[in-house]
Amino acid sequence: MFRNLLCIIIILLPQLTLAQDNIAMVGSDIKIKNVNTEKSSKDVFESSFELYDRIILVEAELNGIKGKYILDTGSPMLLINQKPNTNYDTEIGGISKNCKAEIIDVKEFVWAGISNKHIEAVAIDLSNLEKSIGTSISGLIGQNIFRNYELYLDVSNQVIKLYKTRKSQLHKDRTFKEKINFRMQGHIPVITVKIDGKKYRFGIDTGSEVNVLNKNLKEKFGDRLSNFRSSQLVGVDGNQQDLESATLPNFNIKGNEFNHFEFLLMDFSSLEKSFDLQLDGILGYPFLAQNQISINYRKQKIYLW
Repeated sequence: MFRNLLCIIIILLPQLTLAQDNIAMVGSDIKIKNVNTEKSSKDVFESSFELYDRIILVEAELNGIKGKYILDTGSPMLLINQKPNTNYDTEIGGISKNCKAEIIDVKEFVWAGISNKHIEAVAIDLSNLEKSIGTSISGLIGQNIFRNYELYLDVSNQVIKLYKTRKSQLHKDRTFKEKINFRMQGHIPVITVKIDGKKYRFGIDTGSEVNVLNKNLKEKFGDRLSNFRSSQLVGVDGNQQDLESATLPNFNIKGNEFNHFEFLLMDFSSLEKSFDLQLDGILGYPFLAQNQISINYRKQKIYLW
């Protein structure tokens, strides 16, 4: 159920903070430095994670200091929970108000045994996100940390593994159940989902605690949507908006049927106009929890295991 929703949507990391539900989407053309990843003879790196409701939290070190970070495939880069310099003139556009942000240099960021040195990150005040989740958050881990690996996520066992993409040990040891092609929109892997035989564009996002459906499809889907619930969306500036959630009876991905998923209905028009994001929906934690999934950004493939 969706309730007491707090929403922050920003250009670099449009992050919806939904009280106990979080959604991350990206619409940014910001260029970032390549990650300087420490060379290692290991073929696989591993990290356990905690679940706060349906938020994936991992432990990592920023310049030697340990903290909790949200794993977010919807973010292009590392975000640090830090108030930006008030003299810094960068603004990140929000759903109802712009947020200050600052590009900062990180000396070293270590996660899952992988050391990333001299990389860029975004400093932004995530205090509203912390209040929503109910625990301290040091930041969000985005694609500039893991995009050179195949990211494997096993929600049931609360394990994340990062495999080297060349001659991956994962594919040597196991046989996948399904292979799904994707293409990138901004920094979101987008797959094809079929509903009533028609094709739709859905993003895959580990930072999303809920599934999201473009509100424009409500009328088109008509009676297929049921169990409507009202929700309240609160912007970072405190302004409130009304939202709905509803249940979609089924959808299909490469012949695989998925039944009775709840979706938050959201207006995507601002993202479409500002960032040229053409999304019909987002599949988040409820979808990921039903599968062992890996994402290979180099090959642009998603695997179900």
